[in-house]
Amino acid sequence: MAIAIRGTPTVGVDVGTGTAAVLPAGIANNDLVIVLVAAQPSGRTITPPTDYTQVPNCFKNTTQPTAGVYWHLWKTGDTTSPLFSISGGSTNLSNLCGAYSGVNTSAPIDGSNGQQNTSTLTHTSPSISPAGSADELLMLYALSTGGTSWSTASEGAIEASGTTAPGECWVDLLLSAPGATGAQTVKSGGAGADSCFQVALLGNVTKSQTISATAGATASVVKGVGKIVAASAASSASFAKTIAKTVAASAAATVTITKAVSKTMSASAAAGASMTKQVGKTLAASAASAASFLKTIGKTVSASSAGAASMVKAVSKTLAASAAGVASMTKGITKTLAATAGATAAFTKQIGKTIAAVSGALAYLLNVVTKLVHRVDIQLYADVEGQAVLTAPVVPVATIVEPVQAVAVLYAEVKSYGEVK
Repeated sequence: MAIAIRGTPTVGVDVGTGTAAVLPAGIANNDLVIVLVAAQPSGRTITPPTDYTQVPNCFKNTTQPTAGVYWHLWKTGDTTSPLFSISGGSTNLSNLCGAYSGVNTSAPIDGSNGQQNTSTLTHTSPSISPAGSADELLMLYALSTGGTSWSTASEGAIEASGTTAPGECWVDLLLSAPGATGAQTVKSGGAGADSCFQVALLGNVTKSQTISATAGATASVVKGVGKIVAASAASSASFAKTIAKTVAASAAATVTITKAVSKTMSASAAAGASMTKQVGKTLAASAASAASFLKTIGKTVSASSAGAASMVKAVSKTLAASAAGVASMTKGITKTLAATAGATAAFTKQIGKTIAAVSGALAYLLNVVTKLVHRVDIQLYADVEGQAVLTAPVVPVATIVEPVQAVAVLYAEVKSYGEVK
């Protein structure tokens, strides 16, 4: 079931610290009640009755008038004259109270916002972006002054209005698609500061309503496509004319370019001839420079040859001096070797003499020892044969000592000989 307004919103005017709203005739169970409450001065607060809830972003009191929007899901037996209290003492008060059927009872508010504007004849409520495809958009206005009429809503219908200060106006519109609603306006006969609100009521959309809305949107799209195709055809014709003009202009430009190219080629040919002459001059100068360079190289080679000859002579002298040095060194080595050979021969002779002396001494010593032993042997033999007992040396001690002393003397002489020699 689509959202529908229940009767006509009622207008309430009071002076004091509270204002009682009157619900529209025919109010039914699960209808959503909306109340706009306004107090002429700024800076006041509004206290709603139990079970009435302030709509999000819909209370303003920075400037006059102080205003707020409240909702309540009405049930059978609920009061039909809710009372709203105002702080700050007695003042001019007003209210507008409306009700709608077909609103989603779980989450009835699908977007809301408000703003205050300085004194003006055109009153603007700020855009919101509801998500539902069949919402009811309420545009509610409270004016700081009274005694004025309301007219020319930018969207929707003016359902009710009050002219006693603070003046109020109620505008609604059934939406067909989600998305931004845009800023909406309404005009008043007299200027005044205002508090303006937009509230979207979420509907309970049925399948048939969705199909109907889709069919309507499809028809609209088809019409739009037709217009686009027609516009495209016209644009194509215009584009073809433009292309023809462009081709003609291009042909003219081509002729101009061809002439310019011819002039450029002529200028290039003249420049080429001039460049050729310049190259010839450069080559001639280069040839002269090359000849001069060759002469310099010739002189350098000649000087290098003389230097080389001088260097060869110096090398030859160095080699000759080195040969003489080698010869002198060879002679020195030869003399050293000859002296060494002489010394070696003398040393060898001396060693021979020493060995001969030692050999003689050893021979003499051996002879003495042999004689001594022989004497001892003879004496021992005689004693054995004669069965005699040896009681005294057969050979005198002097006879034995003499050879020993002779050996000692011989050793001393050999030692002395060796040291002297």
